[in-house]
Amino acid sequence: MSRLTQRLCHTLILTLLGTALGADPAYPRIDTLHTRDILFLQQQHDVESYYKAVSRNRPQRTPQLALFTYTVRDNESLFSVAARVNVPYETLASLNRWAQASDFSRQREILIPNLPGLFVPAVPSNPLEEIMLSWRTEQSAHAIRLSIDRNGGEEQFYFFPGERFHPIERAYFLKLLFRFPVRNVRLTSSFGVRADPFSGRPHFHNGIDLAAPIGSDVMAAREGKVQEIGSDPGYGTYIILAHPGGYETVYGHLGRV
Repeated sequence: MSRLTQRLCHTLILTLLGTALGADPAYPRIDTLHTRDILFLQQQHDVESYYKAVSRNRPQRTPQLALFTYTVRDNESLFSVAARVNVPYETLASLNRWAQASDFSRQREILIPNLPGLFVPAVPSNPLEEIMLSWRTEQSAHAIRLSIDRNGGEEQFYFFPGERFHPIERAYFLKLLFRFPVRNVRLTSSFGVRADPFSGRPHFHNGIDLAAPIGSDVMAAREGKVQEIGSDPGYGTYIILAHPGGYETVYGHLGRV
């Protein structure tokens, strides 16, 4: 294909995309995940352009964020759709607000973006979203702010281009960890680098800390084996559980065991 033909083809794609955006107050629809669909072709072109811009350290050349709608087929899964549109499954999951992988099968109409990354809601509605927002609060000034039209209302999001789930987010989404161990929970410390609560020095925190009202019942985050029970000056009475996949959960400041 000549350079002129490529340019004309790209211009045609953009023109059709603009027409679709003008005709639909929400988002243009991708009918099929095949290159014969002009909007799917545009989505693929944008994703490819993004990866090229990042690899060449030219962020100014990344495409502008755009969203499309798509109706899921019976033979499609979250992972097959993500592979077909060339974005991580976390991108689709966070944009469509799925708290776990099985939520995909309950939704026929989904949103697909033209860029990879994480969509973090300004107002979380589930534990996974609370975790996602908690450790990205300081970065939110550098995120893309957007409103998404859904179910007759608008939802506010932060978009972090190129980001993926942290290990704990992935564990919650894939149900390696099933639930928060207490109700009315408050996340007090996030995954990643933080100031050590005892020394004050920067320290990588390989987990999350949760707090709950005194007297709350504490349940296991998922099935596991008791690894240790003891008492500690910092954590009080505690239990450590070992879970499949190499995960551990620590339950501290317990009134009794």
